[in-house]
This record gives sequence, C-alpha cells and structure tokens, in this order.
Amino acid sequence: MTNTFKIYFLIAGLTILLAFLQKLDKAKQIERGKSLFYKKGCSSCHAETTKKLDFPFQRDREIYGREWVYQMIWNNQLLRIKDIRALELFKKCYNTFMPVWPNMTKADIDAICDYVDSFPYDPNSKDNLERKVK
Repeated sequence: MTNTFKIYFLIAGLTILLAFLQKLDKAKQIERGKSLFYKKGCSSCHAETTKKLDFPFQRDREIYGREWVYQMIWNNQLLRIKDIRALELFKKCYNTFMPVWPNMTKADIDAICDYVDSFPYDPNSKDNLERKVK
C-alpha cells in the first residue's frame, strides 16, 4: 500500500469520524433546546410547528437573522419600537405580551431555535404564510 493510499484512507476515516461527532453534538444541542423550550416557558405560547397563542418561530434565524432573533428574545418590547417587522408580528399575534429574557445567552437561544428547526418545515403552511412580514 502506497503512502498516498494510506493518507487517502486516513483522511476519509477522519472525515467520517468528524461527521459522526458533529451529528452527536447536534443531537445533544437539540435535546438541550427541547429542555429549554419547556423549562423557559416557550411552550406556553408557541408550538413547535403551528400557531398556538403565538406563531411558531421555525427558521426565524434564516428569515430575520440571528441578531434580530436575539433582540426579540432579550427585549422584544424595544425591538417593536425599532423594527417594523417585530411590530407587525406583535399585531398579528393579537398584541400578545411576550416576556423578555435579557439574561438568556446566545447559546441558549440557538439551542431552542435548533430544537424548533429540527421539525419538518412547510413554508406554505397556513401559519407560516400568515406570519410573513415585509
């Protein structure tokens, strides 16, 4: 076996191992997000994929951007003043008050979003079409 061949197999093996470890990390992240989703009370108003009292927030990081999502969690009341999209969503949810979480870390918010994003997403569902803002 030539050295080139050995290197090729070593790289292939490391790539497979890395993919496996990333999948394990992602599964842990989703499980952590699920725990936080219920522990922090998100489930009181949000369902994972459909509207409950408020819209699901699947793919919000892709739609609005990560920083926007962080601001929405940390202080949605202030964001509604600064961002018309946040105000429009608030109005579409019957002006429902959402608690602010100024001490929630970006890692916790990302874990919750990863959990919600792990469910099948239908951009054409009634709830997802209704929550769209310009």
